[in-house]
Amino acid sequence: MHKFVAGLCLIFALSGASGRDADPCAQADNTIEVMQCLDKVYKSKDAELNAAYQALLKKLSPTMAGDTTNYAQVKSELAEGQRAWVKFRDSDCSAKYKYSEQGSMRGIVYATCRIEHTQQRTAQLIKWAGP
Repeated sequence: MHKFVAGLCLIFALSGASGRDADPCAQADNTIEVMQCLDKVYKSKDAELNAAYQALLKKLSPTMAGDTTNYAQVKSELAEGQRAWVKFRDSDCSAKYKYSEQGSMRGIVYATCRIEHTQQRTAQLIKWAGP
């Protein structure tokens, strides 16, 4: 069983997670525990995404006199882009799930896909917000 769980954790590590997050589910002993762990990881990454999004929204306001940027439009388009990104993430991961649905790892494939996309989007938002 431990070789099986190690294999599941390896899938997570290879899915694009980095550094300190490379193997957060190493202590899981079975598929159910791995899925519960991945759900916790996803919720944590989703909270980080939401914080980065909110931080970016706060930065999207005039900082200098004479700034004529239409920040309301910028925020509106950011929100539209974020909704489109969520739809993309969900569709992409759903496709991966369906492609793997004959295998026992399909739930893990789906979960790691959502985590990977969420990490990538968070990094994009942080980069856009700047220092």
